[in-house]
Amino acid sequence: MRRHGRTQAFVIALATALLGCGPSGGGAASGGRGGGAGGSTASGGAPGSGGAGTAAGGTAAGGASPATGGSTGRGGATGSGGSAIPPPPPGDAGRVSLNGRKALLIVGSTSSLDDGELLLQQVLDEHGMTVTVAGAAGPAAMATGQNVVIASDQADAATVAATFGSVSVPLIAFGNSHFVSLGWIAKNAKGTVDSSTALTIGDAGTPLASDFKAGQSLTAVLASASGSFYWGTPGGAAIQVAAVTGAPAEAVVFGYETGASTGAATAPARRVGLGFKINMIQDLTVDGFKLLEAALDWTAGM
Repeated sequence: MRRHGRTQAFVIALATALLGCGPSGGGAASGGRGGGAGGSTASGGAPGSGGAGTAAGGTAAGGASPATGGSTGRGGATGSGGSAIPPPPPGDAGRVSLNGRKALLIVGSTSSLDDGELLLQQVLDEHGMTVTVAGAAGPAAMATGQNVVIASDQADAATVAATFGSVSVPLIAFGNSHFVSLGWIAKNAKGTVDSSTALTIGDAGTPLASDFKAGQSLTAVLASASGSFYWGTPGGAAIQVAAVTGAPAEAVVFGYETGASTGAATAPARRVGLGFKINMIQDLTVDGFKLLEAALDWTAGM
């Protein structure tokens, strides 16, 4: 795991922000009056000695003035443990909850996951999803009961297509080698561009486009990263979400609705192509991460 230590914190922080999740660990303290810094009410924030009410013993005998000692207590000191939670980004309130959903992650090697595969598994965990890891050879029955099948670019494309290409479960594929094997693009209808290349939103009519507008340009990968986009020209009735700017036929993010023609066949369930390697997740900008999240919502959240 080459950069796992550095990227783990980044991905979890970014996923947490985009999830707009609830209070941090520690919860509300029983009887606590002191709030944790930025987060939910922290444990340990109990009222100070003496309390705010009348002191023990109540009123004096005979109903006279209150007994002495009933001064206002010091109050609850701010407890530790209430970590700050960043606010959700605009539009995040309408996101689909994936909590309790199931994902089958198809990897290159089940005994040694790639950095990107581990990072994606963490993102899915942050959503509250149950993740099962499998190899490209499956078997296909492993997809039964899953909400989404996700094929890493590290998994053998021909084997993935033969095993999972026809399952009636939504499928997300990383990298254009899968696009060819699954029959979404022709062998000569693909290519690569530098990941610094801007993308332009095409079809914004489905949730796959997140909250972007048609014609909007975005940078999906950090300028400091070194990588590539793997584009393809999808056949059939593809939903072309994001393409290389100035080249609308060079799709980097696209999908197929259930029952739509893929050119070579009919999609048995929703299908999404993401034209970047899975380890690029660590280098996505917020806009790039929103496209990944939209793909998860549109497939696993249906």
